Formats: sequence, C-alpha cells, structure tokens
Amino acid sequence: MKTYHVFVTRISYSRHVVMEIRADNEEAARKLALDYAGDYEYSEKEAEYEIQEVEEAK
Repeated sequence: MKTYHVFVTRISYSRHVVMEIRADNEEAARKLALDYAGDYEYSEKEAEYEIQEVEEAK
C-alpha cells in the first residue's frame, strides 16, 4: 500500500491542509481524503471539500 499527500481545500472558506493518506492508488487516496476531511482539521461535516492535488509521498 502506498502513501499519498492529498491537498484538500474546504470550499466554504478556502482553508487548505495537507493530509497524509495511505491508499492502494491515487483514486482511493482522493476518496479517503474527502471521507476523512470532516474529522481531520475541519469542524463541520456539512461543508464541501475539493481535492487540489495528490502526490505520492516519498
């Protein structure tokens, strides 16, 4: 399983964080990042989130 850095932006306030996600591929990393976003740095689950960039961690 690979590790990905997924750059997530909270659309409502354009808050930007980098999440370190372990996944089998980039698509799975994107999905997991969006699933985790509400519990990671953000205070509400009802906000919308957008993936800005994904890069494989080295």
